[in-house]
Formats: sequence, structure tokens, C-alpha cells
Amino acid sequence: MNPQPPRNRRVLLVRGLLATAAVWLLAAGAFTGWLAWRGRVVPRAFDPVLWRSAAARHADEHGRTQRQAMVDDLLARRLRAGMTVREVLELVGPPDIDPGDEGRQAMNDWVWRMGAERGPFVSGSEWLSVAWDGQGRVARVWLWNA
Repeated sequence: MNPQPPRNRRVLLVRGLLATAAVWLLAAGAFTGWLAWRGRVVPRAFDPVLWRSAAARHADEHGRTQRQAMVDDLLARRLRAGMTVREVLELVGPPDIDPGDEGRQAMNDWVWRMGAERGPFVSGSEWLSVAWDGQGRVARVWLWNA
């Protein structure tokens, strides 16, 4: 008696396992692509009028806002270290006041809410912060999630 299965059965078994693995890999790839698409924000040029409007703060069905679509352009081309308080106010308007973040306001940072955290799994909000130096000029600008 031979304990090994016949060669045909082994070939069928290997083919079946490879086909199953291929299906799982395709499904994982499709799921990963869906997650990436779901967390995507379509970028647009910064528009100071739209930025300050209520429409820019309104979220779509995925929690994304027009502010998020513009913030990358804002950081790359407009909002820079060394700007004065007046220049920042003219560009983006006054900061948003978040009742849960009085400590950050007291530390002399200004914050604007962008919308839901970018990415496929939303666990908080995305914020834009401006820190000021002792002379009333922008010291640092950054995005963060909370």
C-alpha cells in the first residue's frame, strides 16, 4: 500500500490551493483599493473666500470638507512662517474655537478644523494649527489629528 495520494490528486490539490490563494489576493487588493478611495480627498487650489464660507466646513458623506481639499495647497504655497497676524487673518480668517481645546488656544496656537481625519478608518478630526512667536509672527504651521 502506498500512503501518498496518486499524482493526479496531488496536482488537483495544488491547483485548488493556488486558485483559492489567488481569489483571496484579488479580494484583499480590491478591499485595499476601496479603503484608499474612501479616505481620499480630491485636492483643489486654495480659495480664501471659499475657505471662510460655511460651505467649506460642510462635510460630505465621508466626513471630508472643502477645507481639506484646499489645505495642502494652502500649506505648500500660501501660509508660511514669518507671516503677521493680520496677514493670516486676511488669508484664512479667525481660528475656529473648539470648546474642548481651550488649552491649545491658551498656548497661543490658533486652530482650524479641517474635517474628519483623512484615511480609510476615521477615529477623529483633522486640524490645522498655527503657532506664533513672541513678535506676533507665524513660528510654525502643521496639520494634526485628534
